[in-house]
Amino acid sequence: MAPNNIKIIRAIVAVTLLSISLWTAIIMDLEKIVAQQQPFIESGVIEWTSGIAVAVSSSITKDRISGAGSFASLKSLLVILGAISTAVWLFKITSSPFPIATVFLPRAEVQSDFVFHTRKALQADEVGTFMAAFLWLIFSFCDLHIAGLLDGRWLLYSTMLPVATVFAGPGTTLLIGWYLKEITLTAN
Repeated sequence: MAPNNIKIIRAIVAVTLLSISLWTAIIMDLEKIVAQQQPFIESGVIEWTSGIAVAVSSSITKDRISGAGSFASLKSLLVILGAISTAVWLFKITSSPFPIATVFLPRAEVQSDFVFHTRKALQADEVGTFMAAFLWLIFSFCDLHIAGLLDGRWLLYSTMLPVATVFAGPGTTLLIGWYLKEITLTAN
């Protein structure tokens, strides 16, 4: 059983993660999204079948299971995904006509238009997802430190997350953090 101070830390992290989820749900305002998409549903462009939108049913023609083991390794897959994520991040930073805060952070005021409200909902979802993922990584590094698998490196790893996010983007930073955690687990 974990000591009381660890239980308190875990409770604080759990409340923080739940708060992020609640904030994201409040920002999204799903009732408003449903009300504003009604004209698009009634237009006949999207076909709804028992609550599922069917756009193109003939696009899935391959068996997904048969090719599952064809990729070389998890490490090479992570490198490819990280490279794509970093390339998109750098392209967005260098070519966006808007500040990064406008692109990624939701605005506080109420949005009445469908497109602007959807943008706000997606931005809130992205911010909430990455905040929760980074908190999970920091908590994982702290747990590895408590278990004796990481010495003082857990604090270094945790403080480097924002720096890596600025230069490589949030997706690549999450991959790097997760990979460091997995390397630490397999090494011990």
